[in-house]
Amino acid sequence: MNVTQFNNNTYPTPNTAPQFSVTWQYPQGPATQPVHAFPNIKIDGQGKLFPTTINRIRSIPVDVEWTYGLGSTAAKTSDITGMAAANVNTNVAIDMFLDADMNSAQSTTSSKYEIMVWLATIGAATQPIGLAQGSVATEVINGTTFNLYFGQNSQKQYVLTWSAATPVEKFIGDIAPLVSKVGQLGLPESPSSSVYLGYMGLGSEALWTPQEVTFDVSYLSMDVKT
Repeated sequence: MNVTQFNNNTYPTPNTAPQFSVTWQYPQGPATQPVHAFPNIKIDGQGKLFPTTINRIRSIPVDVEWTYGLGSTAAKTSDITGMAAANVNTNVAIDMFLDADMNSAQSTTSSKYEIMVWLATIGAATQPIGLAQGSVATEVINGTTFNLYFGQNSQKQYVLTWSAATPVEKFIGDIAPLVSKVGQLGLPESPSSSVYLGYMGLGSEALWTPQEVTFDVSYLSMDVKT
């Protein structure tokens, strides 16, 4: 995996990341642990912003523009169909971790809950946990329809995945309703409004591909407002 680095540490705003690209290629992993890596940009809010309880969150504005393509250079536009035909298996996702314990909420492995927002699903092997059981809810954010899937991963974490019905390469919207709604659905072991959000990042789950692919994020702004 090769991640381009932004070396001069000059960020336009506290909530805006520099452009970054990731080129990767992995063989297929076991069905119980198909994700090799999650290269991502995360909000550095530990000690200031995180952890914070769901019921204190007013909004989670996200503004992102990305492309995905075959090869080692950034694509101008994404060819999702072509990548799937080439057996590329990956996604573009916002990842959040939550727990009733404020310290566990800041850990990607110790937290009880994981909420994901998939902006794209690429390849037949890329499936949200709980897909076989069907969607349990639907929400529309600024014109993008998200379907919610629910289940447990191999680490026994409860995973709630909001998956976009169609890929969206440029997304602008407030995803706070996707976080607050999961506690209102009456699902078994769904997080309550008093649990802590301790981690949020945007990136790509790298499952497997027989050839190099490049994920490029040309613009990203994220914030959690309480």
